[in-house]
Amino acid sequence: MKINSKKYKNILEFYPEEYDFLISHCRQVTKLALQLFKQTKSLHSLNKKEKKYLLYASLLHDIGYKTDSISHNKHSYQFIMNNPHLRWSKKTKKIVACIARYHRGSFPKQTHKLFGKLSPKKQGVVTVLSALLRIADGLDYTHQNTVKSLNVKIEKDTVIIEIIPAKDVIPKIDIDRAKKKSALFVSVFQLKEVIFCLKD
Repeated sequence: MKINSKKYKNILEFYPEEYDFLISHCRQVTKLALQLFKQTKSLHSLNKKEKKYLLYASLLHDIGYKTDSISHNKHSYQFIMNNPHLRWSKKTKKIVACIARYHRGSFPKQTHKLFGKLSPKKQGVVTVLSALLRIADGLDYTHQNTVKSLNVKIEKDTVIIEIIPAKDVIPKIDIDRAKKKSALFVSVFQLKEVIFCLKD
């Protein structure tokens, strides 16, 4: 899945011109989310179909900003569910919308209308992919593309995420934000902790 392919560029065209600044951010978040997906496969055991859900949700996670910045995650959810130009199956829309909904704010809950109606298997997919998206989003909190790439090491009940920064940058703010957003990741994989560190 090449993020720069025409198919995925068309998804980013849903962002209004005045929100062009979000396009670079969403590309960066998508890149990091897919790296996390690949490198944590031994934890989640998900496949290409779920990877595509994550890609779609990462590209559109901030589309709700054009309606309301404070609750933009909920508006991103509504946009994905109600946009007729997203020619996806109903199942795909529901899963992608939920992942975008939970990239920030409260964790997925049975009391939430759409999430509660998903099958246990789909709920698990949404929860895992939301956890990955939260960390990826945190790693570009400043919207400055400070993280070049990352390496994941899994050690029993601990996950170490090694950050390779962009040239001449120390992404302290982004790493701190990712730490704060890693709680769902810790919970869903029943970890003791997630450690973020810069590559030596």
